[in-house]
Amino acid sequence: MLFHPIMLLFSTLLFSYVIFCILRKPGSNTKLNLPPSPPKIPIFGNFHQITPLVHQFFHQMSLKYGPIMLFKFGNKPTLVVSSLETVAEILKTHDVIFADRIPVKAFKILFCSGNDIIMSPYNEQWKQLRKFCVLELLSPKRVQSFKYIREEEVDRMIENIAWSSRERGMVNLTETLLTTLNAIIFRCSLGGNFSKEYTDRFLGLLQKANSLIELFSFGDFFPWLKWLDYVNGYDAKLRKTAQELDIFFNQIINDRTNSQVDNSDHHGKDEKRNFIDILLHAGKNNLSFTRECMKGIIMVMLYVS
Repeated sequence: MLFHPIMLLFSTLLFSYVIFCILRKPGSNTKLNLPPSPPKIPIFGNFHQITPLVHQFFHQMSLKYGPIMLFKFGNKPTLVVSSLETVAEILKTHDVIFADRIPVKAFKILFCSGNDIIMSPYNEQWKQLRKFCVLELLSPKRVQSFKYIREEEVDRMIENIAWSSRERGMVNLTETLLTTLNAIIFRCSLGGNFSKEYTDRFLGLLQKANSLIELFSFGDFFPWLKWLDYVNGYDAKLRKTAQELDIFFNQIINDRTNSQVDNSDHHGKDEKRNFIDILLHAGKNNLSFTRECMKGIIMVMLYVS
């Protein structure tokens, strides 16, 4: 008689946990002065307690265990802080200790192998990328330089609304505002006036990437069960989406590079440059600023927007 899939999974987890306990190094169970923690069960940790409304769950737990709590999700110990004073101390006084990011499979694959400013490890490269983004991409001067784009897109939106009024047509303000916002972001980041079909196709890729990031990954919490991500198709979906995004970004960068070469004699000091132009210029002066870094930064800019 065949095992039910759930029973088979539970048996595999239990067997893995027993083997782990047998092979664990002597002295690894030394008592530490850890924050209070809700009761855990073997292998799963606190997964069985968490509710869909995570913020409410953590709030209820903090009322019982205090402002600093330690949870364990799979093999990932997670410190949850709900005290404003403690958060300030962590982010200001001890920021370097907590600056590193937990490696997440989806981010690593979709965000160009960690060559970005969200999930890359805290090292010298991350410092350079952050400094570059703050000074070159997000400075008040740079934001002001994109004023003409914002004005053009807002004028276009108003014209479309006025035309619909004259024709007594209905106007979906939510869709209209979202379209205008996307157009501004695209032009500031990638340049050019892209068609709605083109932007919709890319926005669809971003939505697909976001949905994959939200899915559960066995490899992130149970490394010995990472093969299940392959079996259930999660790895394949991640890599397919990453490949589609990679093709998109390579096409944009190649087109912009060729455009710069063709118009090299017309580049002036006051030229209106988008993010791709700025990144390509930085890449010429810094060999460590690779194409993967460029794609990672652009992906972040579009994703968080």
